[in-house]
Amino acid sequence: MENLKNSILSGLMRVFGLLPIQKKVVISSFWGASYSDNPKFLYEAMKKERSDYKYVWLLQNQEFKVDGARVVKFSSVRALYHLATASIWIDNVRKRPWVVKRPQQFYVQTWHGDIPLKKVEKDAEEKLTPLYLQSSKHDSQMANLFLSGAKWRTKNFRNSFWYDGEILEMGSPKSDIFYGDTDTIREKARTFFKISDDEKILLYAPTFRSDGKIDCYDMKYDDVLKALQNSWGGKWKILLRLHPNIQFLQNSITYNEHVLNASAYPDMNELIVASDVLVTDYSSSMFDGLEANKIVFLYASDIEKYAQDRGFYFDICKLPFPLATNTAEFTGLLETFDAEKYKQSTNAFKEKLGFLNGKNRSLMIARYIFDKVQK
Repeated sequence: MENLKNSILSGLMRVFGLLPIQKKVVISSFWGASYSDNPKFLYEAMKKERSDYKYVWLLQNQEFKVDGARVVKFSSVRALYHLATASIWIDNVRKRPWVVKRPQQFYVQTWHGDIPLKKVEKDAEEKLTPLYLQSSKHDSQMANLFLSGAKWRTKNFRNSFWYDGEILEMGSPKSDIFYGDTDTIREKARTFFKISDDEKILLYAPTFRSDGKIDCYDMKYDDVLKALQNSWGGKWKILLRLHPNIQFLQNSITYNEHVLNASAYPDMNELIVASDVLVTDYSSSMFDGLEANKIVFLYASDIEKYAQDRGFYFDICKLPFPLATNTAEFTGLLETFDAEKYKQSTNAFKEKLGFLNGKNRSLMIARYIFDKVQK
């Protein structure tokens, strides 16, 4: 049945592929789950740079409004038509095997993170499903350009992504936010959650587990808030953000006036900018927090089990982020935190990773893409 479905969908794309290619950009992010991440920031720059192009966002929620773009249901027949007739594609995850690209089309794969902790693609091949592996290889063969925000990531693309095409070392569009008007972003997020200026924010953003369970998120929030107030001073709020893969479980967690639900907030990087402390476990958001010059802690209660699932690129115990496996260890780290030592170790690690991001990279990348297409 799956093969039959793929054949029908790819057949439709080939039929639509008989139609003329238009000055049109088709964008999607996380299989249509949201208007977010690198595609969002790149789209906003492209829209400003070239208003003579049509822009189409493929989203699962067709009612969502995107300023300046037409929203089309992800994976619908209409989506296939727009993909088949667009001159440019933008995506941050792998396209399905039934997606067919024409030689004249230009596909930009932005990916969705500069530095991962978890092994990916070819490095985790034995852990990935046959469908995902098929999609990965197919997507890499179609892509014309990958975007890299770090020297480390460029090497990772070459070694692990079945891709031998052009890699643009100009930065990641979504990281523009770290180099722009951060005060406005902080105010936006604080207003959204009704957090006053005299309150500080701890953002807790763990990644998902392959079994979908959340019992590993066992942090005792009252103890953490007490340790923060005693050792760091001031009043604190905790923003809890679940990974998009398990966002549907957000209502199974108990919140209160000090622990707020941030799972539905549309932009993770905005939350990082607004926070004073970021706590995660194995999420690549730790490296986003590093780039944003935030204080990052790791709270990981199931390291051995999780490491067996995918494996890590770095020894988690040797990263520059203080690591705890339970609440008592975490509160102890808060009480003994050495800001100067942390700054020195994180600066050295940033140098090792070779970040390439900076101000207005989205606009620079947009211009580069349009120049390539016009040639």
